[in-house]
Amino acid sequence: MKKRSSGFTVVEVLIFSTVGLMLMVLLFQLFITATRRTEDSRLRVDLQQKGLLVIREISNDLSRASLRGMAATESSNDYILGITPIEVRHPGFWRTVQHLYVFRGNEKELYWREALSGDFTDPLMSEKPYLPGPSELQHLASNSTGKHRILSSHVEEFSVSDRNGSKTQFQSLPLVLDMKLRRPLSHSDRFAEFTVQKRFTLRNSY
Repeated sequence: MKKRSSGFTVVEVLIFSTVGLMLMVLLFQLFITATRRTEDSRLRVDLQQKGLLVIREISNDLSRASLRGMAATESSNDYILGITPIEVRHPGFWRTVQHLYVFRGNEKELYWREALSGDFTDPLMSEKPYLPGPSELQHLASNSTGKHRILSSHVEEFSVSDRNGSKTQFQSLPLVLDMKLRRPLSHSDRFAEFTVQKRFTLRNSY
């Protein structure tokens, strides 16, 4: 087939159009793949940041804690940890509040709650810590009147144990935080995970 002096043949135009279309499809697929990878990377970073936030929060509470002022309860799906902080300016005395870490296994969420003195069966005293039992901890986890916030979602495991592995009776150091965050990625059947096992040696022995 002869070319016109001023242009291309119909066959050449079709070939160029087909090649151009294929390049556009390829570039679009590359763009979609890059976008998905970017979003999955963002999810991984977000999960890690949430995990580090929890570690920072509980590290701060444990820096002002003693084994004498800690209580916990564990059920099949939930774990509740109560920490009575020590007065920073008056060592040997206790604040009349309790900080609760409430893990709800079914919802896969971890909460931080502040229980005030009036929330307890007996008012809190600064001379000694009050250790609520399992049923009272369960009540405080849902009904405490102080500050509260969600620390993280997508939490699959959360607990604190002592050197002997006890998660509810804290008698020996170091304490060990076990935590696992896990969430599905947006565009695949894989998961982003953040797992930590961190040891704590408390500075306060009273």
